[in-house]
Amino acid sequence: EVVIMPMPKPYQEGMKIGDDLTLFFEVTKYHKPIPPHLQGHAKGNFPDFIPKTDELNYQRYPELVDSLVGKPWYMTEKADGSSTTAYKWKGTFGICSRNLELVRNPDNGYWKVAEKYKVEEKLPDGIAIQWETCGPGIQSNPMGLKDIDGFLFSAYNIDEKRYLTFEEIRKLSTEIGFPMARLIEWGHCFIPHGVETRGEGVYGNGKQREGVVIRSQHNHDHAPISFKVINLGYEK
Repeated sequence: EVVIMPMPKPYQEGMKIGDDLTLFFEVTKYHKPIPPHLQGHAKGNFPDFIPKTDELNYQRYPELVDSLVGKPWYMTEKADGSSTTAYKWKGTFGICSRNLELVRNPDNGYWKVAEKYKVEEKLPDGIAIQWETCGPGIQSNPMGLKDIDGFLFSAYNIDEKRYLTFEEIRKLSTEIGFPMARLIEWGHCFIPHGVETRGEGVYGNGKQREGVVIRSQHNHDHAPISFKVINLGYEK
């Protein structure tokens, strides 16, 4: 999310582009509200053995773009929905929202997606997958989906404490039959020219998309280099 506003004169002196002004304006991070049919009873906190999903915006962390230059990369469509995590570890299966693990509930949207793709039966032990739950009643359903659905964007090996690589995610997606977020472009050598416009484009129904996510194909210190590029023309 972005806020554009005039800079009050008391703060102008000595300020430069890139300075963190959250303390000056008492700004806190905004989290999209969870739609009623996705809300559920908490079983506990989000598991501490799985990283939470929180894609960084390239505009605030330009060093991520610099670190990706010259490396193999790929770009996927950013679906506008609600972040979901499913895991299987030591025989235990769980479904989580962004911040909580949820009690099993067949009427809950997250669990409906998991059941649709039989994630509990198909997911290998020791693996967590993360997807965006989208559809009617979720963030105004900009993709125009008729039914609730999920789009896989990340996977994590719990035992090895590392994210799966691009090829490993694609292989897992095929093996368990869970669709990935739409792959838009990929290559062997990332060039940053024009990165600020990469988020522009439309969903399959012709409406403006929220943006894109750009990642390295391989891990660097157990995780990919990863950032989102928001489409400034996106409106719900």
